[in-house]
Amino acid sequence: MIADDAVADDVVFLVAAALRGRCMPSRAHDLPRMAVLAHVPALVAGGGDGGTSEDVRHDVTVVVNDRVRQASCTSPVILHIGDYTRSFDPEAYAAAFPDSYFDPGLSVVPAEFKHVPLDRRVTDSCTSVAYAMLPLDSPRAWQCAGLRANARSTILRLCHTEGTSPEQAAGHIQHLISGLPATCQ
Repeated sequence: MIADDAVADDVVFLVAAALRGRCMPSRAHDLPRMAVLAHVPALVAGGGDGGTSEDVRHDVTVVVNDRVRQASCTSPVILHIGDYTRSFDPEAYAAAFPDSYFDPGLSVVPAEFKHVPLDRRVTDSCTSVAYAMLPLDSPRAWQCAGLRANARSTILRLCHTEGTSPEQAAGHIQHLISGLPATCQ
């Protein structure tokens, strides 16, 4: 986990999702559903060939189950796995998800989903439109993060605008995307 950030991100995600399932069963599927909507590269790390992959999956499952059993539903989680240590607040993680997948210690909720809880974002059909246009699936230059987040906010606003025809909204969205630098599209 120290050598591979993707594996560490996956383990933190699994712990956060499993803990949410244990502590808030009615919200158990919010993190995985948002990961799918946002095209977050969750659970693709450590997927090598042969027996190693199965061993890794088994070890991760054991570690995640153990950490979730020990964790409090109301306190930050401190993961100690071998030499790897990470602390995160499950509520802050969920509030800032999917951005928190890449930065589990994120304590500031991104502006694009401030005041909109995860359970509402997951069920909002406009969320899937915004992330279909600007998914989080591939790494981009750090300069793109803010541009893409602002563009997603605008897409959500366009999608929620009453009286706008789907054709108008699609045209505005396409214009917005084409206005981004090519490397950020």
